Amino acid sequence: MLKWNKYSIRRQLISVFIIVHVIFLLFLIFYYNYSLRQSYLGQVEDSLYHQALLIRENISADNFQFSNIDQWAREVGGKIEKRITIINRDGQVIADSVFSVEEMDNHLGRPEIQAVLTGERSGKDIRQSGTLNIDMYYLVVPVNNESFSGFIRLAESLEDIDAVLNTNIKNNISFFIIILILYLFLIWKITSNIINPLSQITDQVRKMANGNLQEEIRLRANANEIDTLARAFNFMAQQLKTKIEQVSAERNRAEAILTNMVDGLLVTDKNLMIKLVNPAARKMFSLQDKEFLGKSIIEVFRYHEIEDNFMKAMEENKLFTAELQIPGEPNKILKSNFVAINNERGQVIGALAVLALIIYYVFSQGMAVINWEFLTGMPRMGMSEGGILPAILGTFYLVVGAVFFAAPLGVLAAIYLTEYAKQGKLVKIIRIGVNNLAGVPSVVFGLFGLAIFVKLFGFGVSILSGSATLAIVILPTIIRAAEEALLAVPAEYRSASLALGATRWQTIKKVTLPAAMPGILTGIILGIGRVAGETAPIMFTAATFFTMRLPSSIFSEVMALPYHIYALVTTGTMPHKQVPLAFGTAVVLLALVLMINLFAIVLRIRFDKKVKR
Repeated sequence: MLKWNKYSIRRQLISVFIIVHVIFLLFLIFYYNYSLRQSYLGQVEDSLYHQALLIRENISADNFQFSNIDQWAREVGGKIEKRITIINRDGQVIADSVFSVEEMDNHLGRPEIQAVLTGERSGKDIRQSGTLNIDMYYLVVPVNNESFSGFIRLAESLEDIDAVLNTNIKNNISFFIIILILYLFLIWKITSNIINPLSQITDQVRKMANGNLQEEIRLRANANEIDTLARAFNFMAQQLKTKIEQVSAERNRAEAILTNMVDGLLVTDKNLMIKLVNPAARKMFSLQDKEFLGKSIIEVFRYHEIEDNFMKAMEENKLFTAELQIPGEPNKILKSNFVAINNERGQVIGALAVLALIIYYVFSQGMAVINWEFLTGMPRMGMSEGGILPAILGTFYLVVGAVFFAAPLGVLAAIYLTEYAKQGKLVKIIRIGVNNLAGVPSVVFGLFGLAIFVKLFGFGVSILSGSATLAIVILPTIIRAAEEALLAVPAEYRSASLALGATRWQTIKKVTLPAAMPGILTGIILGIGRVAGETAPIMFTAATFFTMRLPSSIFSEVMALPYHIYALVTTGTMPHKQVPLAFGTAVVLLALVLMINLFAIVLRIRFDKKVKR
């Protein structure tokens, strides 16, 4: 799999554009040729059926067995340019316009004859002729005269139809290449409009990072998101100037942040003597205020694993992650990040650890704020009070919309790859593209959605743009899961269906797809679990920071639970009110994803039971 991070955003965007475009055009080519073939086959069927009726009207049961019937069949077959086979009621061939009847076996078991025996007005089948070794379209009508007498079968070669279709495919491929070239030019222009301003912003930000806060980023006349980003950087520079002048006030603010951190923080010197333990860490380990200052880690915590991790951080002088179990409390597991502290000369002078309880801490903090008003109310007071109903509905609409777009397209792509496509280089390239698409960073999908759905298609920042972007995010997951599920269906199922006279599409629709549905739903469940918590793709395409209105259409911008959590913990001036709301929102997000997954799991179980019957 390609390492996308080492490529530029322009190249990543172009890759995503090309992959989606190729998949879409291949599907159109397949669908067009499939529809054209079905149309041709319908015309062949009508022609054969009416010719068979005319032949039946000119032959009666009394002369069905006349001695020169074989010569008669050859003459008529030559005139209408069709193969005629006359079969008696026992399946024995008594005349054929192409082959000698002595060389032909009993035809009673042929699918087209079996269809007539079950009461159909005519029987039909498409298969390779065992005598001519070419694909033929067979159609049979019965000959009746008081009692059943036999069958008249007409057959026509499909070589001409296949030749026309092959020519169409070549023409479609030529058209596809032309469209792809034009598309590449369009992509280059679109990405240039995005990347070039970003490059200018990057250069200016580097100057800001070097201390040049006086020079501002030059703004264009446009009012799009990139210009908004430039204004944000200019505003940031002004804010930094103000903050630099208020160092003492910032020190107090930093202390307040440490006090209100939801994660635990431990700081030691190089001798493992405790220098700082914030309130969250004291609560995790049930420590009393001030009893730990100036003491060693092992003396306070009596837990050798913590001491070993601090020593490892200082010895290796790099960040690493470990999971710690609080002694005496097996249900509390800490996800801990350890890192050494260096002075200006690069010497290790201590270490710090950031500790966070996994799941348990989220639920313990979040359940305290969840009530009926929180679930059904509107946000107010700068989102420091009120409820999250707009965010709940927004997340639900985005997830359902993403599944609505991605599920059909993913299943159709999997059907094409497993049932119709020849397993060659093209299919391998498509599969590589799908796998690489699954590894694209979420922010790239967000920029892709911004360029295509928000700007090019004119959907704006809306539910439709966000759902379409999230659909592309989960499309590779659904394609791979559906493909594996279809491949897992036993080949005997398909063979049995085809032997009974079903067409390939009927076999897929009635046999293969229902049998693979549990596995397909598994892929959809995995996709839901991913997109429900995505923030970057919807940040540019659907989510809004704050709204007092519920969405009224698919073109409305919405609040979303992941973005709402991000906004609560990164903005605002009342962290003591906003942080608990963020935990409550996280619990609701987990519950919403769980409910959607449970619904999909119930559907999967029902399909599984149907298959086992």
